[in-house]
Amino acid sequence: MFSSGSLGIPSTTRQSPAPPSDLAHGSTPTISAPEDRARVLRQQALLEISHPSSPAGPPIRHLQYYDMDGQDSVIFLVENAQLFRIFRPSLIRRSETLKAMFSMPPGEGKLPHGESDSDPVVLPPSVVTVERFELFLAWLYQDRDVPSTLSEALTLLYLADYLDVPELLKRMTIYVAALPSETIPPAERVFLYRRYHFSNTDWLSTAFSNILEGTFTRLTIADLTHLGMPTVHLLISIFRKLDRHRNTLAIKPPPATHESDCQDPENCEMGWLNFWATKVSPLLLSETPASGSKITRTLGSWSASPWPGMNFSCTWSTAQEVASLTTIVGADRSFIASAVSQLVAFSDY
Repeated sequence: MFSSGSLGIPSTTRQSPAPPSDLAHGSTPTISAPEDRARVLRQQALLEISHPSSPAGPPIRHLQYYDMDGQDSVIFLVENAQLFRIFRPSLIRRSETLKAMFSMPPGEGKLPHGESDSDPVVLPPSVVTVERFELFLAWLYQDRDVPSTLSEALTLLYLADYLDVPELLKRMTIYVAALPSETIPPAERVFLYRRYHFSNTDWLSTAFSNILEGTFTRLTIADLTHLGMPTVHLLISIFRKLDRHRNTLAIKPPPATHESDCQDPENCEMGWLNFWATKVSPLLLSETPASGSKITRTLGSWSASPWPGMNFSCTWSTAQEVASLTTIVGADRSFIASAVSQLVAFSDY
């Protein structure tokens, strides 16, 4: 048995943080200058267009988002299939990267890209699909209330980051963070927080707490990928200590408390050990282990009736005494709180 002080958090060696990969849609290099980001967007589009998928035919104009009479517009080609003609100031007002991309010189003797259907601004098909671009424009023109689903919110979050639209990025981070915690798996919440630089650290803390309330074996391959190997290695160390606490407590319960009216303390003690082994240990060893506070609450409710083999007075007193042993039964709570603080501050992901 041990106290909460023995549940030490493993130390870590910090290095320069590496940018996480975008698992849902592919990755964009972490580039700060709008001009550099714009250059990357253009190069990526040209690379994909040089090896295009076979289109069904020539691109067609989008029925809703092709402004026939618009002045100062720019034409986009999406998925090598559909043309969008969008009011240019609406875009450059919201994105320094797009502004920089539109201001790039087209080359000697050439018109700027996006002036005609035959020479549109090409968006990388692997990144910006027709459906995603329609959603982005629905937000831009406020055609409908978006997002209406979590999927739409995550798509807009990604596009806001990819196209460098700070206003949309901020709105979507606030929207996603306000959703009930059970809406998004905790490992994915960690990934989203890191990838899109959420400002609500409580959201990240709750995600790590949810992870530590389970067991390491419950984490899926997708979870491990979302977390990243450096964080996984840290979690392994944390779970090793946490599992040791749970396993030790499962096989070695706190001592029973015997009252003066106990006629057979030895038999009463055996009844307590059997009760712990059959009722409490399974709670500690399950895939969703019970916390120390839950165990003490459960013992309190169970003490309303005699436990097999135990004197009733001893039953009640033992339940009350276990509740006070916070350094033994409730050690997981303080340990998880310390571990969460370290995980939130951990930057080598």
